[in-house]
Amino acid sequence: MAVYSLTLAQLRQSLSRKIHDLELFTCEAGSDATHFVSSYMAAKDANVDDYFNNWEAHVYEGTNGGNARQVADWDHATKKGTVAPAFANALDITSKIELRRETKTAELNDFINEAIDMVPKEIQADIVNETIALVAVTREYTLPLTIFSIDKITMESSTSGIYKTEDVIDPRDYGLLRGYPPKLWFKDRYVPTADRHLRIEGRAAQKRLETDADICFLPPAYIIFQAKMLYHASRAGGDHRQLMLAAQAMADRCRNEAWAQAPGVGKAQR
Repeated sequence: MAVYSLTLAQLRQSLSRKIHDLELFTCEAGSDATHFVSSYMAAKDANVDDYFNNWEAHVYEGTNGGNARQVADWDHATKKGTVAPAFANALDITSKIELRRETKTAELNDFINEAIDMVPKEIQADIVNETIALVAVTREYTLPLTIFSIDKITMESSTSGIYKTEDVIDPRDYGLLRGYPPKLWFKDRYVPTADRHLRIEGRAAQKRLETDADICFLPPAYIIFQAKMLYHASRAGGDHRQLMLAAQAMADRCRNEAWAQAPGVGKAQR
């Protein structure tokens, strides 16, 4: 199984902390579709009304999860922020919010996914796939597009969903046909048992992260520093160039360490 397992929301929050643009809080009683109430944020506003005006409020968990709005007004006395336009549903005590002044959720998500796209073969994620069912006379099976290598295949036992050590298929009986899409093929000597599923363990390219709950199995340090480099590269002036170079140096170091530590079987060539 993968050593790393962080969600898009967790990666984005880590990235936001690196660039000093994040406040996290949970909505309190009294929140609704156009307002969030937060005594935590009231303690950070220097007793100033309108302090959080024009910041982005993104709900990363709970009611209205995955949606962002702009803060139109902040009232210190009532500890209440007004968002526009209104959320589809009333915010409640399950609604957890990321608040940012300078960056936007969509922008940070793009940086994270661009970082993932930079290492499709070099750093791979461990995968387990159990979607393929054997057919008695079929020798070839289409695999997910992202699979690069297969470490082990186990055939399902006579009990649905149970995979036993004695049912591991001899690797001499199958191969991986690289192409678009990749395919698993069995040699003539192997006799498939119809309707049994296969548990395929191997390595694949990390898929792009679309929702806050999507999981990344790549080393988070690489993703965060590479995304941070992209953030600084998108800005001009000030210290951004120096910070961009420093972030790239750290990303390269994390990338090299991850590649060096990768298992030899199915390890991508650089």
